[in-house]
Order: sequence, then C-alpha cells, then structure tokens
Amino acid sequence: MTLLFALVGLLGAAAGHAAGPLDLPEMGSSSSTVLSAEQERQIGESAMRSLRSALRLLDDPVVESYVQNLGDRLAAYANETTYQFTFFVVDDPSINAFAMPGGYIGVHVGLILAAESEHELAAVLAHEIAHVTQRHIARQVERQNRMGLPGAAAILAAMVLSQYSPQAAQAALATYTAGSIQMAINHTRAHEYEADRVGIQLLARAGFDPEAMPAFFERLQRHARLHGSAPPEILSTHPVHASRIADARHRAEEQRGETREESVAFHLAQARLRVLLSREPRAVAADFQRELAADNHGHPETLRYGRALALLEAREVAAAQTLVAGLLEESPDQLEYLLLKAEVEKTAGHAERSAESYRELVELYPGNVALTRAYASTLMEFGRAGEARTLLRDHLRYNEADAQLYHLLARAHSELGEAAAAHQAMAEHYYLNGNVHRAVEQLRQALRRDDLGAHERARVNARLENMELESNPRRQVSNP
Repeated sequence: MTLLFALVGLLGAAAGHAAGPLDLPEMGSSSSTVLSAEQERQIGESAMRSLRSALRLLDDPVVESYVQNLGDRLAAYANETTYQFTFFVVDDPSINAFAMPGGYIGVHVGLILAAESEHELAAVLAHEIAHVTQRHIARQVERQNRMGLPGAAAILAAMVLSQYSPQAAQAALATYTAGSIQMAINHTRAHEYEADRVGIQLLARAGFDPEAMPAFFERLQRHARLHGSAPPEILSTHPVHASRIADARHRAEEQRGETREESVAFHLAQARLRVLLSREPRAVAADFQRELAADNHGHPETLRYGRALALLEAREVAAAQTLVAGLLEESPDQLEYLLLKAEVEKTAGHAERSAESYRELVELYPGNVALTRAYASTLMEFGRAGEARTLLRDHLRYNEADAQLYHLLARAHSELGEAAAAHQAMAEHYYLNGNVHRAVEQLRQALRRDDLGAHERARVNARLENMELESNPRRQVSNP
C-alpha cells in the first residue's frame, strides 16, 4: 500500500466513516494522460528524499542486496516495464511494507523476520509491485481531478508529511470534506483487491507459491486475535477482511503450478537481521547453537552463518573465523560467506587482506551499492582515502541517488584536503536526504573556496540555482 493510501485510511478512520460494500472494477491504466511515468518518477524521488531524513533505513550489504534481488526477480515478470524498481529496507521492527510512485518499495525488517518462508516475503513484494504497475496514485489523482492541481498537490504533500506527523498530514487535507476522504477509502479498498489479483499472478509467473499471499495475511490476523494484541501494522495499512482473504485464496488456487525452492539467501538474511538487531550477540550465538543442536532446521548452514556473525559481533574473532572457513569450504561462491570473511579480516585488523576481499566482491558485483559502501568504508578506515575517492566517483557515475555514497565521498575529499569537493559531495548528501537548505549552504561554502576551478565554479553555480529554485515552496505548489 502506498503512503498516500495509508494516510487517507487513517484520516477516514479518525472521521468515523465506514467504507461500504465494494465490487472490484477492471481498472486498466488510462491514467497515463494525467500523470506520466516521468512525473511519477519525480514524485517518488522527492518522497524518497523525505523518507531518508525521516526514517532509519538499513545499511547492510547482505540484506539490502537480497531484498533488491528478490524484488528484481519478481518485477522481471511484471507486464509493465516502465519502472526501474528500487527496493529498500526500513530499520523498524513493525511488520509493514509500502510502495511509492516511480517504483520505490520499502519493507520493514520486522516483516522480513515475520515471514516463515521466502514465498511469503515474495508475496508482500509482489503486492507492492502491483500497486506501482497498476499506477494507483496516478489513478487516485485522475478520479479526484475535480479538486484541481492544488488539491492533488495537497494530497501528495500530506503523503510526505505523514512520515513526520499524522497531525501535520491531517492538516494538509483539512479543507476537504468527509465525502472526499470517503471516496479515497473506497478506491483504496479497490486497489487492495487489484493488487492482490495482480500480485498473485506475478507470484505464479515468477515460480513462487501464490497461496503464500492469503496465507501470510491470514496468519498475522489470527496471531493478533489469539494473543489479544493489536494487529500488525501491515494489517492497519492494508485492511484485510474475510472476503478479501477468500477472494485471494480463490485466485491463488487458479494460479497454482510448479513452485521454485526457496533460496538459502532468504534464511541467511533472516539470520543476519537477528544478529544486527540484537544488543547481546553472545546470547544470539547461544540461540543459534541451541537451534543447531535441535537438528530440525531445513538449512542448518544458515544457523552456522548466524552464529559466526554473532561471535564476530562479540569480538570472538577466532571462533568466527573457524566457522566461516567451514562454510566457504562447502559453498566457496556464496556471497554472504565471502562478505563475512572480509568482515572477519577487517575486525582482525588485516587491512590488506580485508581490502582485497572487498575488491574482489565489488568486481564480481559491480553494480552493488551496498558492497561499494562497505569497501569504501574499509578503505577509509585503513587510511586509503585516495582509493576510496576513485571507487566512489566511478560508482556514482551510474548511481547518483545514494546519499551514503556521497557522504563517504565527502569524507574522502576532506581527508585528502579537497575542501571544495568535500562541500559539493556533502551538498548532494543533504539533498538526497531531503534537506535542500543545508545542501544550498554547502554549495555556497564551496563557492567561497579558493581551490575551486573556473569550470567547477560554473557547475556549482548552476547546481545552486537549481536547488534554490526547488527550495521555493511557492514554485513547488504552482508547478507540481
């Protein structure tokens, strides 16, 4: 569900209006005449900048890479090929996921851990992909076009403001009637049914179990009911009713076919999250050991991986190193094991070996942003800022939307005494984190530096002009 739909659902509930019976219409994609794919992309990028400043996004090469790869596998079977999907992980223990226009899809770490199989996690991602490919926000704007562009701008502003405060989001829509909000809720329910239908088809095409979608939502709902607890966040933002589950189950039965085996990478990602989210790594290591002794896990190697990582976090480097060596002997090409080997070498203080291991991984996976961050951080830690600068510059040529890469680049420039370049990199870091005013100040500081050449000065001036234009809220409203 998009943030917009979560927002209007919240506002409608607060107003005390209940949605009426609903039949699922065939919706198509005629909204392209109202909101183009390029406009959706721009909206998504803008919302993403706000999210980076408001939410804690996970910075981990294993989990980030896994979720992006899983999402890419699903998106490859989507009918709509306009979008280049970006999947990211929110460091939040609640069970939730959301989609934004332009192909940005977020999943909480709590949801990854709650999934009992890769098929269940794939089901949630397929549902969110369907929200994007069916262009639900664009159609929302189309149906409410009687509000005009100011109304559309207010809704989109509320979508972003909801990340900061529900009260601020509610204020952004204060001028609209309960009837307008009620209309949005009804369409939201229709979108949920449609996202189920399209998502189930997507699961089947990609070789995942389509029945995982209704099963996962039903299990979460049953768990909350039996334990008397509040429902998981995903059931609040994605309203689930008995009729919807029944409809999804019927559609899943129609799509039943051969399913692929779940990947070991899913269990490795879960094991890694268990360690990363714990404040007591030795206790987690003991948990993994007990689970290994029980001998009832389908992938015991992932438990050994989790134990090795937990021991490394507890600074028991020798024990971790022994476990990693055994894992690599069994699966010498497994990315997660190779990365853990580099992490062990780094923790042990073996600078050259660690840097070489990271370099080999980046060469094997040249487009992997998370690996590039890890390699650059290692180079910086061992006093090799020049190499880090070259690595980051090369990577940013084809991935300009990663705020952390720019932050690392600013550090590298600073350590090399390149103040003007450091200010420019920090400007892009702030911009991508939604702080245009601080980005503007960084560019102004760059212009005050004597080490800024004429060509670069012209480029910085042009970038400054664009940022100052964007930071003008009146222009943003009049030209949404």
